[in-house]
Amino acid sequence: MKKILCVILICMLFISFSTVAFAGGSFTVVASRLHVRGGAGLNYEIIDTLSRGDTIGRLTTKTVEADGYLWVNVHDADRYSGWAAYKNLSSGTYYLDVN
Repeated sequence: MKKILCVILICMLFISFSTVAFAGGSFTVVASRLHVRGGAGLNYEIIDTLSRGDTIGRLTTKTVEADGYLWVNVHDADRYSGWAAYKNLSSGTYYLDVN
């Protein structure tokens, strides 16, 4: 019985890790300049500035609405993780393209 439970737990862990990898991916910056911030909102510290054509990793598919923007959780390899504005809700302008 213990062996069966261990096999089930291992399978569940494998499936959950696969789901996280699938939720990843990347974005390409389509704005001329885009700030990556420490949190989802304009009051958070700027931790990096990206330029048009730069690629940034995506941590989740979840978006957060704050300060009139939709924000996405991004990362740059081992350097940092942060939040970038994905869309301006007022104008409808997109700043990132999903890869």
